[in-house]
Amino acid sequence: MGDSSAFFANKSCRYYPCHEGTGEINCLFCYCPLYSRKDCPGTYQMIKTRDGKWIKSCMNCTFPHRKENYGAVIRALTGRDEPAVPEAPLTQEEAALEKKISARWDAIAKPIDSLGKLEKLITKIGVVQETEKVHLDRRALLILAGDHGVVKEGVTQTDSSVTKIVAGNLAAGKGVTSILAEKCGADVFVIDAGMAGGPYPEKQLVTGQVVDRKVRRGSGDIAVEDAMSPGQCRQALHAGEDLVRELAEKGYDIAAVGEMGIGNTTPSAVLIGHFLHKNAETVTGRGAGLSDEGLAKKTRVVAQALERLAGVTDPVQALASGGGLEIAMMAGVYLGGAKYHMPVIMDGVISQAAALTAVMIDPQVRKILIPSHRSGESCGTYVLAALDLSPVIDGDMSLGEGSGAVMLLPLLDAALAVYTRMSSFADCRIKHYKRFGETS
Repeated sequence: MGDSSAFFANKSCRYYPCHEGTGEINCLFCYCPLYSRKDCPGTYQMIKTRDGKWIKSCMNCTFPHRKENYGAVIRALTGRDEPAVPEAPLTQEEAALEKKISARWDAIAKPIDSLGKLEKLITKIGVVQETEKVHLDRRALLILAGDHGVVKEGVTQTDSSVTKIVAGNLAAGKGVTSILAEKCGADVFVIDAGMAGGPYPEKQLVTGQVVDRKVRRGSGDIAVEDAMSPGQCRQALHAGEDLVRELAEKGYDIAAVGEMGIGNTTPSAVLIGHFLHKNAETVTGRGAGLSDEGLAKKTRVVAQALERLAGVTDPVQALASGGGLEIAMMAGVYLGGAKYHMPVIMDGVISQAAALTAVMIDPQVRKILIPSHRSGESCGTYVLAALDLSPVIDGDMSLGEGSGAVMLLPLLDAALAVYTRMSSFADCRIKHYKRFGETS
């Protein structure tokens, strides 16, 4: 494959630096979908990591793993080209603003690009907010809750009653993410998008209570039927957009998203598999800790749902057929972010499935997506690659509920403080750093 240094420039390999006696990353398993498969057409050798594990080294592999050749990898796996995710190029105004914010970063008296992804995220947020004066003073976490008929297929450890219990705890400030959000300075809004029980009395967007925006009482069993009707799906999408509008009216600067819904990794896998043309074995994970038997059952259910969706080209129809109510409303939140110029921080795989769906509906959504972390549920990696998003946090987190999304906020705060308060090279009378290759 040639020189691997550029491919691993972000040093995001979980074993970095991974091999005894070497200073270079030699493996591709974090990125290559062929890694560990029996039908891998590439070449490799087994090497020992510093923690004593034996893994494949793809250092001398001649197969075209690089991102620009990713279609070849997909063809090797499926016989099909990598599906195209709609692009959303910047407008002239957006490109000019991006250049101004980037110039401010470059003028700060520090090595150029030394805050890495955080600089890019602050720049992206400024472009979404349409200002060089990036602001993150008020932030909200929207937790969308819904139940899933597919739970009856045995794809989870627990039953749907847990959804309502956890949603109530989150609203009352007793959930894990409630505590994390408090520490990270985010107001928590728990929304009933489609839980199985009756409606909640509170209709206004407030904290401290579950807010009723219910579309219907739970989704259908996607193994054998649609999750919801197309009309109900559009209702959920519009409700998500309205949530962002209400946040904007309340003066919030940025939104993070999370979810609560027992069984929701199953429809997420279905949506990811459908939009990215991947089979059930590739996209199905263990969710909240399935046994081998449970994983096999879940994989069969995902395969059934994907078969039902075969040939569906309308993304809203695909969402109605194979998604879930909280996933649909979350997709609406992303659509609202694009409509009302509010950046939205993604969480784990469920929020990534919703984001991918929203991008398929409206490519402009790509511009407002802020990645937070790499989910422990592996199929999320495919979404991040397809959307060309690189998260800051890689902590093997798999809780959901917006936990990873809110944990990005302190890192953004720190980067923004540097952006707004740091002296420039001119102020410090220090010679300006240049990028490699720059002559003036």
